[in-house]
Amino acid sequence: MKKKVLMALVGSLCIMVFCSITVLAVKIEIIAPSAQERQFATQRDFYVIGKIDREGLDAATSPVNIEILLYKDDVEEPIRALRSTVGSDGVTYSNEIFLEYQEGMRYGTQDDEQFRLFAPPDLMYSGYDEDSFRDAWRKVMVRENYFAAIIYGGITQGFDSMYTDEFGTPYKDLTEGAYTLEVRALSSGDGSEVCRETIDITFGEEYDKIIYRGSPEKNVRNAAALSKSTSSRIFLDPFPGYWSPAMIFDTDETDVFYEIVKRWRPNNAVEYLTGHVNALLYNITDTCAAQTVELGSLVKNNRLSDVTFYCYDIGEPAITYSVIDKRLKASGALVPIEDGKSLKVNRVDRSPLTEDRNEIKLYEDSVYPDLNVADGVCVPVEKTISFYGVVTPIPVRSALVTEQDGAFTVNNRIERVSVQFYDGERAIAGAETTVALKRRFSEDYSQKARYEFKITASIPATAANKLLRARFTAKDTLGNTVEDAVDEVMLYASMSGETFTDYEDDAWYSPYCGYIEEMGCAIGGTRLNPSEEITRAQFAALINRAWSFAAMSDMQFADVANAWYDDDLRTAAQMGVVLGDENGNARPNETLSREEAIVMLARALNVEESENVFEFEDYEYISDWAQGAINAFAELGIVEGYGGYINAKAQMTVADAAALMCKTLAESAETVND
Repeated sequence: MKKKVLMALVGSLCIMVFCSITVLAVKIEIIAPSAQERQFATQRDFYVIGKIDREGLDAATSPVNIEILLYKDDVEEPIRALRSTVGSDGVTYSNEIFLEYQEGMRYGTQDDEQFRLFAPPDLMYSGYDEDSFRDAWRKVMVRENYFAAIIYGGITQGFDSMYTDEFGTPYKDLTEGAYTLEVRALSSGDGSEVCRETIDITFGEEYDKIIYRGSPEKNVRNAAALSKSTSSRIFLDPFPGYWSPAMIFDTDETDVFYEIVKRWRPNNAVEYLTGHVNALLYNITDTCAAQTVELGSLVKNNRLSDVTFYCYDIGEPAITYSVIDKRLKASGALVPIEDGKSLKVNRVDRSPLTEDRNEIKLYEDSVYPDLNVADGVCVPVEKTISFYGVVTPIPVRSALVTEQDGAFTVNNRIERVSVQFYDGERAIAGAETTVALKRRFSEDYSQKARYEFKITASIPATAANKLLRARFTAKDTLGNTVEDAVDEVMLYASMSGETFTDYEDDAWYSPYCGYIEEMGCAIGGTRLNPSEEITRAQFAALINRAWSFAAMSDMQFADVANAWYDDDLRTAAQMGVVLGDENGNARPNETLSREEAIVMLARALNVEESENVFEFEDYEYISDWAQGAINAFAELGIVEGYGGYINAKAQMTVADAAALMCKTLAESAETVND
C-alpha cells in the first residue's frame, strides 16, 4: 500500500514537473505592430498580433493565456489591460466568437468551425451575454500558433464599444507621446508568467506616407519602392476591422476575410490628417479605399496642398509592343506631377479603337507607342491617335459627403478633358473625352480609373509635314474650367505610311521600311526611294521622328535657310547629332557614310562609346572618331556587318537607314520573354 502511494506521488510530481517544463518552453513574438509601423496617429486603434512557439507541443499540452498591457511613459499603471481566457484545449473558447455580428462582413469560407480558427479578435465576447461584445478589455484571442488583440485608441469609441476597462473605468484616448506595449504569456493554471515581449510605440508624430491602389501586383511593388525612396510610410499592417489571415500570416491555409468598415475606415482616414502624403494616381476607382477613405479624407480636411501626386511616365507599370518581329516590354517609372499642375499627358500610341473609345486592353500590345512625350511626338496624318494621361483630385470640400459607413463621396472632380491641335495660332482639329479610363486586364475583368483618361483624335492631311501643338484642357463635373489642368505636347505631323508604293513586299528591307512608314517617320511624298543614298538632313529628320525629338536649338547653320529640314537640323543640333563644320555649315544635302550615320545615332541616344574592338575584316578602315560608336553598336547586336565586313565608308541608303533605325529601336528596349 505504501509503495502504491509512493508511486502515485512520484507520478504526480513527474506530471507537475513536465507541465512546468512545458509552460516554460513557450515563446512569443510580436509581429504587429511590425518594426516599421510603430508610429500611429493620435486616437488610432491598432491590432496586437503575435506568434506562439510551443516548441513542437500542442496548445492543450502547453496552455497559456495572453495578457496585453499598454503603458504611457509618464503613467505607472497600464492605461489598457487585456487578458484572454483559454479552455482545456489551450485556445479561445469557440463559443466566445460572436458570429452574428451585424456590422461585420464575412467573406471566404462559410463553414463556422473553419471560420472560428481564423476569426478576428474584434468578435470576442463572453459566450452567453451579447452585451459583453462591447467590452473593450475582452478583445484578445489565443489560437494554436498565434494570438491577436485589438486595442482601442479613441477614434471609434462611439462605435460598438463601452470604451472602459474591466472595472468600468473610462478609457483615456491614446494621445501624443511615447508608450510601452507589453505582452505576457501566463500559465493557464496558476497565472504565473512564462515569458514576455516588450516594444516601444509612439502616437502623434508626423511622418510622410503613401497612398496607392493595392493592385495590380507590379503597382504594389512600385509603391513599396516609392515608399523607400521618399522615406514614406506604407501601411502594410492591417487596420483594425480589416482582417485577412492570409495577408497577416502569409498563409494559404484559409480564405477567411472579415471586414468591419465602420472600424477600419476611421482608423485609415485619421492617418492622413498630418504629415506629407505621396499619392500614386494609378487605377484608383470610385469605390476603392484609396479614393473613398484616404483621398476623401484629404479633400475633407483641405489637405490636397500637402500631397505630391505621382504617375507612371508611360501611363502603366509596363506595356508590351513590337518592332518588326521582336516583342518588347517598356517598364514605367513613377514621376511626380509638377506642383500646381492638375493634368499630365504621359503616352501616345496608335492602338486600334475598341467599342469603348476610353478603354485599354492591357493583355494586347501597344501599337507604335511613344514613351517620351516630353520631347515631342511624331504622328501620321489621317490615322487614329490615342493620348493617355492623368488628372489630380481638386479641392472641392463643398461637394464632399461623409457616408454613414465612414466613407467619403466626392461629387466633383475633373471629369472632361479636351485637346485642340494648333498650326501656329490656328486650331485645326480637336477631340474630347470623359476621365474614366477603363483598364481591361482580361476579357472578363476590367476597372475604371477615376483620374486617368484616353482621348482619341486624328490630324487632317492638310497638316502633313508641319510642327503642331496639342493643347489639353479640362472641366470639372459642374462644367467649370479647371485653370491649372493644362498640358501641351509638340507634334510633328507626317505623311501616312500607306502612300508609299515604290518597293516590293518581298524585298529584304520591306519590314524595316514598312515599320518606319507606319510610325510616320518616313521622309518624302508618295515614294520612299529605298535604294537612294540618304542625306544628312534626311537622316537627322528620321532620327527626330523615330524618337520624337522636337526641342530646337537657336543655332542657325550658314547653309540652311527656309528649307523643309530647317527645324529638323535645329533639333539635331539641340541633341548634339549635327554639330556643323568649322565654317558653320551643316552640309544638309551631302550623303553620309555608314560610320557617320552610326555616330549621329549614337550621339542622339547618348550611347556610351566602347573600347571592345570587334573583329571586322576591314576594322582598320574605320575612322578613329567612329570606332567607339561602332564598337558599342556591335556589342548591342545592332551592327553585325556583311560577311565579316563593316563597310564603314560605304554610303548609307534609305533602306539601310530604315534597318538601322528599327534594330536600334528594338535593342533599346527590354525583350519580352514569352
